[in-house]
Amino acid sequence: MGYIEIFLFVTFFAGILFLGFLFFFFVVFLWQYVIQYFVKNSKHNASSFSDKYVSSFVAYKGIDHSYKQHKRSSSPKNKEHDFKRRYTYLRKKRLSYIFGHFLYGLSWLFRFRAFKATPGSPSLLDNFCAVCKLPQFRPLRLVFVGGGFFMFAFIFFTVLIFRFAPDSSAADFTLSCSGTSGSPTNVTSSSYTASDSLVLEDGGSGYCVLDDVLTIGSLTIDSGVTLVHAANDSTGVKINAIGDVTVNGDIDVSSKGCLGTYGNDGSGPDDVVSGYDAYSCALRNAGYGNSHGDGSPGPGGGYGGAGGNTIWGGLGGVAYGSSTYPIHLGSSAGGSLIGFNNSTGGAGGGLIWISASGTLSVSGNVVSDGGLGGSTTYGASGGGSGGSIFLDADSISGSGIVRADGGDGSPPGDESVNYQDRSGGGGGGGRVYLTSCSDVSTFTTSTDGGLGPYAASDGSIGTWVTLARAGASCNTVPTATDPTVTTSTDGSGNISISTQVDDADNDNLQLIVEYKLGDCSSYASQSTTTLSSTITATNGQGSITHDNDDINSRQFQVIDTLSGANTLGFTWTSKTDVPSADGQYCLFLTPYDGASNGVCAQTNGASAWSCDKDEVGYSGSDYYDDCYEIDNGAPSTSYACDSDISSGYTANGMCTYQNGTVNTGSVDCDT
Repeated sequence: MGYIEIFLFVTFFAGILFLGFLFFFFVVFLWQYVIQYFVKNSKHNASSFSDKYVSSFVAYKGIDHSYKQHKRSSSPKNKEHDFKRRYTYLRKKRLSYIFGHFLYGLSWLFRFRAFKATPGSPSLLDNFCAVCKLPQFRPLRLVFVGGGFFMFAFIFFTVLIFRFAPDSSAADFTLSCSGTSGSPTNVTSSSYTASDSLVLEDGGSGYCVLDDVLTIGSLTIDSGVTLVHAANDSTGVKINAIGDVTVNGDIDVSSKGCLGTYGNDGSGPDDVVSGYDAYSCALRNAGYGNSHGDGSPGPGGGYGGAGGNTIWGGLGGVAYGSSTYPIHLGSSAGGSLIGFNNSTGGAGGGLIWISASGTLSVSGNVVSDGGLGGSTTYGASGGGSGGSIFLDADSISGSGIVRADGGDGSPPGDESVNYQDRSGGGGGGGRVYLTSCSDVSTFTTSTDGGLGPYAASDGSIGTWVTLARAGASCNTVPTATDPTVTTSTDGSGNISISTQVDDADNDNLQLIVEYKLGDCSSYASQSTTTLSSTITATNGQGSITHDNDDINSRQFQVIDTLSGANTLGFTWTSKTDVPSADGQYCLFLTPYDGASNGVCAQTNGASAWSCDKDEVGYSGSDYYDDCYEIDNGAPSTSYACDSDISSGYTANGMCTYQNGTVNTGSVDCDT
């Protein structure tokens, strides 16, 4: 039970109690009118009527109040005595005794002005309803008390449920697989959620069976554990993992497909009917081995590949299903039908379906082989076809075995020359489909057909398909690192920029260059730049193209066809691009590989200081007296000399050195 479910449950339960609370008090409120109506219209006097019909609440409250009023009056002694008697009688009534004080306290919700007697009345009891007034309902009191009751119930049940409810967050579970192959330990899929992690550990014989589709956060199958599914179960071993699946043990569903028959044709799934659960096995469905009648050995079952024939006319099962969507169970072989020497055909392989959003690591075995054909002294049956294996993950790794071979046909028990022709055909290979972003060549893989001994035919090879996952999930985003910024001191206003761009997928890259006034504390789509010099790449791979023209968008893209790691260098002509503001600017460099923006590099502490275009550089022989050096830091307060253009400035902006001549006086730099 999650936190949201707990909140909804508590709110619902407290709301039910609150509605019950309202219902109770509305009933009490309306009951006052009912009682008074019958009392006023009764043929009996009020005294006798109250004994029989008036509710304990009304009688208790009303008579108690009337009795107190009566004691202060000058009524006769016999009337007072009679009133006390009736008061005592009503108080001893069981309902009044149990609920009297409780109801009296709750009556605070209402303002009762009933049962008030007229002073000096000679017959108080006979007239108490004749002078009563209707009770006045107090809605605000009901709201306040009801709201308080609701809050109390809400807090109480919230604390109670959070105290005793099981933890709904992600949990780590370990299940001991202590069963045998004939009686495996059950893995109850409904006991786990998509946020849980499950470890199947070896508890003895190590067998576990999955009862339904398992949706899990992560799954680990330890070494020594064998996970299976029930025979003839079209659901198979189906696992949907939000994270990783690690197979250090085995997932082995060999011979768990369509079951073989004794001395008859094989069975196969119905591959015509659509729907996942429709692929159940039936006699003589797709891929079955045709035993060819009396006196015949059994041929092999087919699936990814056709089953092997026998020389007695038994035809192996045909191939069926999809190579890119293997969802069927393997078909069984035909059983031998030779007099009293009948045998059972080999069962087909089962179904393994694993989809993981993370990594699927296989160091153990993932196997769905067809079963071996049965044998008697003078006849034998064919092997079942291999089954289905579907593996889909962002990354599939490991050096394990992934196999869906057809089962071998059997020779007869008597393998003398006279009976060798009664051997069963081999089963066809199954179907394996792997889709991943990674290379799966490290696996030992096979979908071979089973052997047909002697004169019987081998089963045909099945299908093995490996496809790269499509889409951004397989893309490794590029990176831009080690940015540097160098500001020229020649007055040109050019700022040299370099960064290392790398893409593990060797995609063609673009580099998005953006700048903003201020530091690099926050990133957003920024202003445009102009690149004025040729871009260079250190490793020289590929060609580079870029556009030097200023574009009227908020970002400028440097387009290149490089792959791998490259250090790109380019120049920013800040004197023409920067707005009319001096100060510190931050650069953002973002690589793009056609699918995803990569890791953005910021100049971080190497931010460029710049002047506006009227104050930077020179034109011809004219030097601006308000130019200052840009050196990746704040502008110098003393207008440092620029050795490249042989021009220096005093603190007051006058030239001290110009065109090779030292100025001894205060000469304006513009002259």
